[in-house]
Amino acid sequence: MRYAAALVVLTALTGCPEVDCPGAEAADATLVLGTGFETFEPLTADTVLEPAWGGQGGTHFWIALRTTGLLDGYTEPGPPGQGERGRDQPYVTVALNRPDGVEVAEFSSSTSMTDGDALGITAFMMGEFSGDWFNSDDAEVVAMLQETEDMDLDLAVTVEDACGTSLAADTTVRVVFPWLD
Repeated sequence: MRYAAALVVLTALTGCPEVDCPGAEAADATLVLGTGFETFEPLTADTVLEPAWGGQGGTHFWIALRTTGLLDGYTEPGPPGQGERGRDQPYVTVALNRPDGVEVAEFSSSTSMTDGDALGITAFMMGEFSGDWFNSDDAEVVAMLQETEDMDLDLAVTVEDACGTSLAADTTVRVVFPWLD
């Protein structure tokens, strides 16, 4: 019992630091959508997204964003052998949907960001769009992909920091599945 009480006191003394919100107005914060992993390219009316293949065989789209005026959060050493872990980092949600509501790709997680720098996000392909469809001879799968290429898709992104500042951007994009040609 003495050990449990000591643990509670130790936890209270070494608990998480308070979030230091700078008091910036939300109107000062900005969110710009783009593409790219290593190089940020702002989205334009002509931007067409292509799926990429990950090292573990997954398929995704590279969505990039650049923010200003948000609390970056910070990193601290993690457990031995596990690198760093974040605290009070912004929470990012990305959704890429067809007009009929079918989810094409998504991402949501707390993410390490630096004010003014671009951040590449991998929006994982979902539902009917996940899996080994790029090798598929299935006529229904091929027809679904071709139909999706002909649609304007909704790309919606939200970012919220630990101080409660929330930014949202919504735009229309096109996708192409090059192996269909």
